[in-house]
Amino acid sequence: MGLTRGRTLAAALILAMACGCGSGAISGGDPDEPGANTPQNSGGNNPGAGDGGEDTDYGPLELPVGNTGVNASSGLVYEALQTGNCAGARAQLAKAPNSVAPPSPEAMLLLRVGIALCERRGADAKSAFAGLSKPTEPQFMCFLYRAAASLIKRQPVSAFGDCPTDPSPGGSSPGGETSTPEPPPSQPPTEPPPPTEPPSEGPSVEATG
Repeated sequence: MGLTRGRTLAAALILAMACGCGSGAISGGDPDEPGANTPQNSGGNNPGAGDGGEDTDYGPLELPVGNTGVNASSGLVYEALQTGNCAGARAQLAKAPNSVAPPSPEAMLLLRVGIALCERRGADAKSAFAGLSKPTEPQFMCFLYRAAASLIKRQPVSAFGDCPTDPSPGGSSPGGETSTPEPPPSQPPTEPPPPTEPPSEGPSVEATG
């Protein structure tokens, strides 16, 4: 009887151990299973997404023609950005601080925003753009600000107002269209003055003898 009771206890112990192994006491699953120990994506980790999962994959930077001759150091960067030459814009920006008329710190920051958008680095562009305000001159820098704001804030360019008109030859209107200097108003032809008549002589008096 004692032997039978011992066998029963041993069987019960084995059964209890088997139930404990299958009850989830060891969590984590099979370590060899693909993705078993990989943390789940909680969002905000998509390509082109910024903080909080916001999509910063902005569209291409499109710039109108501007009179870049008024400021050569910034103008060369703008011209490269206008043609989509991101590397050229970056190279010109590196030279700008040593130019005769270097850009202001605010202009340098705006040009960096333009390069970041050109290179499709939306998160960097958005971060740098946060502290900028729309410049009033030169006109092409105002164009750059509006184009960048339109992409980053996802609003039409017109939502950010007009830019000042460039009165110089080859300048642009507030919308970015190249302006053509108007010819001076034509003067009406001047008529020659009427001929002057010789002074009239009075009646001649004959001498009497």
